[in-house]
Amino acid sequence: MKIESIAQAQESATELAEFLGRINQTIAALGSLTGKSNGHSRTTSQARTESPAPSAALRIVLPVTSPVPATMPDRIFAILRDADKPLTPKEMTEQYRNRGWPEPKSGKLYSQLLASAYYLSNKKGKLKNDGGRYSIIETEAKV
Repeated sequence: MKIESIAQAQESATELAEFLGRINQTIAALGSLTGKSNGHSRTTSQARTESPAPSAALRIVLPVTSPVPATMPDRIFAILRDADKPLTPKEMTEQYRNRGWPEPKSGKLYSQLLASAYYLSNKKGKLKNDGGRYSIIETEAKV
């Protein structure tokens, strides 16, 4: 099936999310039958008294329609420009992943975002750090 519009893409993404939710429920049910949940063995008393952990919220990532900024600082600026409020590194991580950008080779996205935001704030003076929430300093936002 070829997707020809945003509406079709969103409908397909919703169908996929529902399908993945059903798969997750099936896996959880199979895990409870074997006495395992998320790969960890549980005792029989734990299996009877604990309810299965709620599924993690499914994040729908739409395809990247514009080029990915080349550097981590550029990516931080892109995220903060689109934000309507200052963001914590955790919120920036979520926005980064929602955009479908590639993860760092180290696999430590949060650490890289935090380090870059700290550098841009304290060393370069391009970001404002207000209690762990970062925003672009006004002169930079106009660029």
